[in-house]
Amino acid sequence: MKKFLSAFCCVLLVLSLAGCGEKEEEVIFMDGVWEDDWGNKIQFLPEESAYILRTEYGRSGRGGYTAESGLLYFNGFNYTFETQDDGGVLLRRNGAPYDESEESMDGFVFWPSEDFDVAVYNLSYFDGTWANEYGTTISIDTESMEYNIETESMIGTGTLSDEGDGRGIHLYSDGFVFIEVNDDGSLSFESDDTDFAGTFSAVY
Repeated sequence: MKKFLSAFCCVLLVLSLAGCGEKEEEVIFMDGVWEDDWGNKIQFLPEESAYILRTEYGRSGRGGYTAESGLLYFNGFNYTFETQDDGGVLLRRNGAPYDESEESMDGFVFWPSEDFDVAVYNLSYFDGTWANEYGTTISIDTESMEYNIETESMIGTGTLSDEGDGRGIHLYSDGFVFIEVNDDGSLSFESDDTDFAGTFSAVY
């Protein structure tokens, strides 16, 4: 499956630039679901000028995709696509050189997936109180975009946001703390802060 581009997944459009002798520019039109070797998946929604990214860890985010120019917007940068001999597409980030401290998809290669869509969760899924195995509870209210956290040693509050740049919903707590949905429906949080460690299951 990965060795061939199916017609509904990707159509290569060649746009001729005006003027005699100028080089032709390739714009790759993306559609359907694509997956890389690590399990990251992208579903392109050209009719909505958007895409959905679901990472191998279960984080889902929505960002912009412009079919006419073949550009995907992720974490502050536009990406273009390069076709590969094996039927995949390589993502190339435009703008500033890649910085390892930033989350980037530069150099990622995706192939057509057999999936018809990417599993995403509405904001309301996160509403309620979640508890981990260490006694920490996090209460999330997506209507007000706020959360409360209670551990054995402290009680705190904060806000939630989604920048619309493909990275997904996150809490503010000394930086972004992204939310992952595990296969069993529980939550994990991408953070080095021990308050967010472990697996959180719905309490009520």
